[in-house]
Amino acid sequence: MSNAYKDWLWDHVQDIVLERGLVDKIIHVEPTDPAKGEPQYIWGIKNGKDVKYYVHYDPENGWLCEHQEFY
Repeated sequence: MSNAYKDWLWDHVQDIVLERGLVDKIIHVEPTDPAKGEPQYIWGIKNGKDVKYYVHYDPENGWLCEHQEFY
């Protein structure tokens, strides 16, 4: 997989959490390989509070975002 495609996927995942209103601001991204179904972790701020999301692609349900405890 090309680096350009990986970059596009990581950007797309960040767009998803922003568009869904899950975060107001992204502060850190831990990219993996979402094309292989590996999760991506996104840390951000929502309403002044720290949040963390586990984001992965499910072929049956599309992009899933699961709220995680912030560490």
